Amino acid sequence: MNRRQQSVLLAEQWHIFSRSIEGGIPIVQSLLFEQSYWLVGLLVLIEYFLLVAWLRRRTSRLKWAVLIGLVVCVAIPLLQKFVTTDRERIAIVCEAIVHAVDTGDLAGIETHVSARFSAEAYDKKSFMAYVERSLGRHDVEDLKLTIKNVEINGETATVRIGVQFTSNSDYYQGPIPSIWELKFERDGEDWQLIYVRPIQIGTRKLSSLSELPG
Repeated sequence: MNRRQQSVLLAEQWHIFSRSIEGGIPIVQSLLFEQSYWLVGLLVLIEYFLLVAWLRRRTSRLKWAVLIGLVVCVAIPLLQKFVTTDRERIAIVCEAIVHAVDTGDLAGIETHVSARFSAEAYDKKSFMAYVERSLGRHDVEDLKLTIKNVEINGETATVRIGVQFTSNSDYYQGPIPSIWELKFERDGEDWQLIYVRPIQIGTRKLSSLSELPG
């Protein structure tokens, strides 16, 4: 096996490894790759006690425990850097959509909308026409995204987000909080928007796109 074949094989093995990790238990994914600083902090604390114990009793077993602990403390942040979980991918897509809305980038929004989009009476084409009309009608800016919850169920995901924006319309000027429910469908390594529903705009509870202010 030449060097090129070895590189290809290594890349394939890494891809299989990373996907198998991402398909694991959500809490393990979150701990290892999304909030690893908690785990690293715990490991550093354990490493400290192991080091103290080794300095008092220099046994080979404690020496190996200290060395393995050091390797693990270094390996976990490296894994987090190279492995992107589905939750992180979905968060990136949400950020891209909100940024596109903030800048009025219709093409940027459409990039993340699935051809299978379906919400109320809207398919992708009619939904994008609705978005275009809304962007022309409402003067909003300074959108700030908060990911409230992500539930992944196989090839689909339901996400609840908060978006704070500044309204410059005639009927109201100032900051307005909003809550939305989005649904995504896996498309290879990407996630595409297939459904959207407003939950709350300001203090007003909503259940459909048709209830949004005209």
